[in-house]
Amino acid sequence: MKELPSRLTPSPIVSAVVEMRFSIDLPIDAVFGAFYPLLSRDFSELKKLPILQIPSDIREKDSVLINSPYYELTNSKDGILKILIGPKVLIVAFNKTEENNYPGWIDYIEEKILDIYKRVFDSHMIKSVLRFGIRYVNFFEDNIFYNTNLEILQDKQNIALSEKMQISRSFIEDGINHNLIVSNNANIVINNKVKFGSIIDVDSYIEKEFESFDYRKYLDSYHKANKKQFFSLLKKKYIDDKFNAVYKGEQ
Repeated sequence: MKELPSRLTPSPIVSAVVEMRFSIDLPIDAVFGAFYPLLSRDFSELKKLPILQIPSDIREKDSVLINSPYYELTNSKDGILKILIGPKVLIVAFNKTEENNYPGWIDYIEEKILDIYKRVFDSHMIKSVLRFGIRYVNFFEDNIFYNTNLEILQDKQNIALSEKMQISRSFIEDGINHNLIVSNNANIVINNKVKFGSIIDVDSYIEKEFESFDYRKYLDSYHKANKKQFFSLLKKKYIDDKFNAVYKGEQ
């Protein structure tokens, strides 16, 4: 595999989410209370999410709602990461703001998630992992189809260069599921300000039951797989020129 950049400046990443769904031998209303003492040392700012306004008997019978987060904890030291917790899900998320840019996987996020997972798995509360995934959303102000390796041809013309276009793919590569969206007609909201442009959204995941889950292994391999899919879409010259790409050997 060709060498991939280790850093882009400015980073196009506006969202990074690591999601783990699980089964647990605790009552639904006791899960958050069991996790909170493990995580509150660094993530002490608590917010109840609107889903809690839905009656519990409805939430528990709906497969989407029961796998959704109910509470949000924010890193009280720097505000960069959030933990979202539900009866069957633990999410660690970065969302870009005007104050916070993507801090880097190796430089920041990986270490933080490993620490969170160690606390959770050392408690031995999780019975099994049911789904694990990493999702990145990247935003570009220009029409990204000018700078991708994708072409949508009609009468031998690449219509993605002149039309509003969204491509959605779902595929498996090397045993890893990928949901991929590329759009030149997207918008994001940062600090209540709407920006219009293009996105590349890559969700890399596995759905199966793990009674023993090597979180270090899966965190590393799925991050690399997600990164590979992202960079395979873009022209190298665009990456190098527009985002001042740094490769490992150049650091």
